[in-house]
Amino acid sequence: MANQLPFPSFTRVWHNKIYPTIDPSQNPSIAAIGKKVVISGGGSGIGPHIVKAFAAAGALRIVIFGRRIETLKRTQEEVKREFPGTEVDVLVADIADEPSVCKLAADIKRLHGTWDVFVSNAGYSPELLSVTDSITSEWFKAFDVNVKGNFFLVREVAPFAAATGAVFVHVSSGACHALPRPGHSAYCAAKLASTKIMEHFQRECSPIRFTSIHPGIIPTEMANTLFKVSKALPIDDDKLNFINKMDDWGFLKEKNSKSSGGLRSLGCEQRSGFCQGPDAVVQQGRWRVEDESK
Repeated sequence: MANQLPFPSFTRVWHNKIYPTIDPSQNPSIAAIGKKVVISGGGSGIGPHIVKAFAAAGALRIVIFGRRIETLKRTQEEVKREFPGTEVDVLVADIADEPSVCKLAADIKRLHGTWDVFVSNAGYSPELLSVTDSITSEWFKAFDVNVKGNFFLVREVAPFAAATGAVFVHVSSGACHALPRPGHSAYCAAKLASTKIMEHFQRECSPIRFTSIHPGIIPTEMANTLFKVSKALPIDDDKLNFINKMDDWGFLKEKNSKSSGGLRSLGCEQRSGFCQGPDAVVQQGRWRVEDESK
């Protein structure tokens, strides 16, 4: 089902549901067959849906990590039941803690050797308080997780990325582009900072491709805290969120495609001139892939 857009967008129609072009079960050209994938925050929020999207696309092995072993194990069991052909390993780590990330990287290298796709999905927002009411440690924790955490991750895992076609996906937020809202200063500023450093990491860590995306309006625990998500907003289907982006990044496309490593991004093709070059940051609305050139 497609709804008319409540916000400005590149296309006329806003999609909230998955459709055949971006559904791995209906479009065989969308494939992550043989890929080794690492996903942070795989136990909660949109994390489990990200994991299942890659499993549905045929990923060979997936490592999921986060702070809560019980939620990660639940995702692991669900994937094992729904996608028996995909192996899921669980690791516990706190991305804001440097020794924890160093150990995490060593464990990922031991399990995978290299990685093809790394999804930095874990994030944090403090309680929505004004600056005068904020607790210093909580306000800056948004930067510890969203900025420093991504710095630790990239520094430790970039050295053993796959030689060709590696993609580091930073899950940003449309909030970092929103107009100022009371209580949102820490989260919005931290997400804007983490999105910006990805552009610099692209320059510093080539040939790894860095992409920042915002996942849409998903009724997660964090989103409910940030935006008081209601039925009045154009809520996205959880499944649409990441399968759509997997197609946009292009590593799911056929192996004989144009860019290095045989991988391409729909966002950087001729039909999508607004998004070109190695530093492109994909932050799309919910439009149909076929509409990108319209």
